[in-house]
Amino acid sequence: MVAANDQLLHYSNVSDEITSLTAGVHGLSNHLLDTPWPKVERGKAAVQRLLANQPGDLAACLFDALANTQPAAEEDLPHTGVSLEWERQLATIFIRAPGYGTRASTVVLVGSSGELTLIERNFGPDGRATATRNFQRRVARSDAPDAWTLV
Repeated sequence: MVAANDQLLHYSNVSDEITSLTAGVHGLSNHLLDTPWPKVERGKAAVQRLLANQPGDLAACLFDALANTQPAAEEDLPHTGVSLEWERQLATIFIRAPGYGTRASTVVLVGSSGELTLIERNFGPDGRATATRNFQRRVARSDAPDAWTLV
């Protein structure tokens, strides 16, 4: 993702295309943007609920949504070419499987006054958080029209 000139752009190595995102909530997994896999749809719905309810600690609530291990219904599983058992394990938002799983979750927030917060949470092989890093910067308009810069 790249933000420039009041646009948010997305590059996909699957389609080898750059697209400009429209306003709204989008989801991404290991396929194309907004592929309607159960975990993508579940994640987008969680973000829409959070935005509608405006929780006090949005970052914490987003991390809770990213930690969701709810399995998908078998009839909703995608067919990506792996076994049915792997499809089940990969269909959760937070993956915890022997030898494979979610290793990091990242939340990026940009406030209306220009503050940018990036929080990354790392996980060990057992799925437990091992470290959380928080980066904060201020984003301000530069002298160039429609340009932003980190300060």
